[in-house]
Amino acid sequence: MCRVVRDGGMIHIICPDYRGTYEGHYRIAWIPLFPKKLAKLYLKLRGKNPAYLQTLNYTTKPLIESYLHEIKFEQNIDLEIIDLNKKSFEERLVRRNLKFLNRFYFIYYMIIYLKNLFRQELSINLLIQVKKKTDI
Repeated sequence: MCRVVRDGGMIHIICPDYRGTYEGHYRIAWIPLFPKKLAKLYLKLRGKNPAYLQTLNYTTKPLIESYLHEIKFEQNIDLEIIDLNKKSFEERLVRRNLKFLNRFYFIYYMIIYLKNLFRQELSINLLIQVKKKTDI
């Protein structure tokens, strides 16, 4: 995606974060980054078909960010990574004149994580802006 997007273009990545405790495809409680051999047994015990498990890629926000940082250097591209979940939190604080609380995003995120424990999957929502491409 980074190679083919034009200068000034953007890439929007939305996907499940497998550090969560819910597997949305199977709609069941899940252990974060569940080892696939154990997950297969767990799915069988829950009466679910484990065949789909092999197609799951355990994505996490740090993993995607590390891939993007590698791409920046390999392809000599300047990328700006914007976490839209965090940006939304900050915008709500600005609307309520509570901008000074923006450093507490981690606490907010943990509250959301605990609220959705075993009930809803975490999501990654990143916007990547290709600021400029430079020739080697």
